[in-house]
Amino acid sequence: MNNEQRGVALLIVLMLLALMAALAADMTSSFHGQLQRTRQVNHHLQRQYDIELAEKLALASLTQDVKDNDRQTTLQQYWAQPQQLQLEDGNTVKWQLRDAQHCFNLNALAKISDDPLASPDFPAQVFSALLINAGIDRGNTDEIVQSIADYIDVDDSPRFHGAEDNFYQSQTPPRHSANQMLFLTGELRQIKGITENIYQRLIPYVCVLPTTELSINLNMLTENDIPLFRALFLNNITDADARVLLQKRPREGWLTTDAFLYWAQQDFSGVKPLVAQVKGHLFPYSRYFTLSTESISDEQSQGWQSHIFFNRKQQSAQIYRRTLQLY
Repeated sequence: MNNEQRGVALLIVLMLLALMAALAADMTSSFHGQLQRTRQVNHHLQRQYDIELAEKLALASLTQDVKDNDRQTTLQQYWAQPQQLQLEDGNTVKWQLRDAQHCFNLNALAKISDDPLASPDFPAQVFSALLINAGIDRGNTDEIVQSIADYIDVDDSPRFHGAEDNFYQSQTPPRHSANQMLFLTGELRQIKGITENIYQRLIPYVCVLPTTELSINLNMLTENDIPLFRALFLNNITDADARVLLQKRPREGWLTTDAFLYWAQQDFSGVKPLVAQVKGHLFPYSRYFTLSTESISDEQSQGWQSHIFFNRKQQSAQIYRRTLQLY
C-alpha cells in the first residue's frame, strides 16, 4: 500500500470515528432526554396519585360528617379542618375542603323573568342589592343583572337593558353569548356592563354552581359576607344589624332556617316582610364544596381544585369538575 492509499484509509477511519462519536453523543443526549421525560412522567403520576388519595380521604370525612349530622353543615365539623399527610416517599400532601354556598350563585339569574312589566324575581332583587353593597352605582344594576341573565339563558332575545349576540358580535373581538350556565366566575369579564373594577368588587361575593338555584348556607356566612347577608334581606337591615345576627348564631350553628328567621324578625322589623322569600334560599346545610389539594416534593409542587356535589338523599359525594392549580 503506497502513502496515498494509507492517507485515504486513515481519512476514512477518522471519518468513521467522527461519525461514531457524533452518534454516541446523540444517543447519550437522547437517553438523557428520555430519562428526564420519564422522571417527569413518574413525578406527574406520583403527584396525581397523591391528589387522588387526598380526594378520597376528604370525601370520606365529608360523607361521615353528613351521616353523623345531615341537618347542618358548619365550620366546626371535621371536614372543614385543614389536613396534611406525610407519605412514605417523603412527599407531603395537603388538602382543605371549603363550603361553596356562602356566595351568590350567578347561574341563579338564568331563570329570572324577561317581562319588563313584571316585578323582578327575588334572586334578581338580591343581586341588585348586592351590587349596591359592593359599591356599584345604582344606575348600572339593571344593565348588569339583565346582561348576565341574557348571557346565560337559552334564547337570543335581549332584555330591555340586556344584550345577546347582536351586541357581542359588534365587540372587538367579536364573540357570542354563552346561552348556557357559567363555568367560571372569570366569564363575567365578557359580559356587557362588567368592567374590571366592577368585577373586582363583585368577586368576593359571587360564585358559579352547576344549578340555577340560589341556596346559601346561613351557618357559613361570616362578617366578610355582610354585603351578601344584607342583600338577602334586600338591604332592609344595616351592617350593624347583620353583624348582630351573625353573632347570635349558636356555636354549633343554626339547626333550622326557621329558628334563625324567628330570632331575626324578633329583633329587626325589616326582616319580617321577607321571611317567606328568604326561607326558600337560606339553609343550614350545603350541597356544594370545593377541595384544594397540593402535593409537595423536593423538586416541585402540584395542586388541583376539585368541585364537589354532595347528594344528601344518596349520602354520597361526587366530583363534577377539576381545575389545575399552579404554584
